[in-house]
Amino acid sequence: MKYATRDIIRGWLAQASARVWAEGELWYYEAHDHVHALAKEFGVQPCQAAAVLSVLSPGCRWNTNKEDARRVLEAWQAGDRWATCNTYKPQVAKAFNILDCPGTDVDMVALIGTPNARKTIAFYWNMLKPDVRDYVTLDRWTTRATLMSKTITHPTRTQYAEIQQAFQDVALEFDMIPCQTQAIVWLVIRDCGLAGQQYLM
Repeated sequence: MKYATRDIIRGWLAQASARVWAEGELWYYEAHDHVHALAKEFGVQPCQAAAVLSVLSPGCRWNTNKEDARRVLEAWQAGDRWATCNTYKPQVAKAFNILDCPGTDVDMVALIGTPNARKTIAFYWNMLKPDVRDYVTLDRWTTRATLMSKTITHPTRTQYAEIQQAFQDVALEFDMIPCQTQAIVWLVIRDCGLAGQQYLM
């Protein structure tokens, strides 16, 4: 599958406009800046801010994700233990546990969830340390686009590893960091309209 997936990723990249390419190259660096701005504003560690954003991300658009993180941080700062968010309730509880337990970036990974939380853990690392090459954030849209599937929601462990490796390989070809390659593909998917809806609905 790896070789076919590489070709699919290259195909999505070929559809990227100069604007989308530039936006994708900067996406995780801008997310990194947002993490640090939140940490400074609310007096928490950057790794906590990144972990909160990560656990609140399932099923949410990025702007909604940021709004929910702010709601949780404001509630926590006020001494509350609940905030109305757009993701799943257990994820909101995780966010408060993360804020209650300052620690290292490795500690945050343990609080994010089990090793099966591959996308959430990858998103955490990609925001906290955008230069890291070991993790690629594969949400349902990126997974559907790279597997050319309408219905898949969560890749298996093997699929995730193979898609991640394919992104890492293609990133080397283009002299990019894997998270940049993934961000460009995701932005193409977002903007593709009818050209990609058959894989994304």
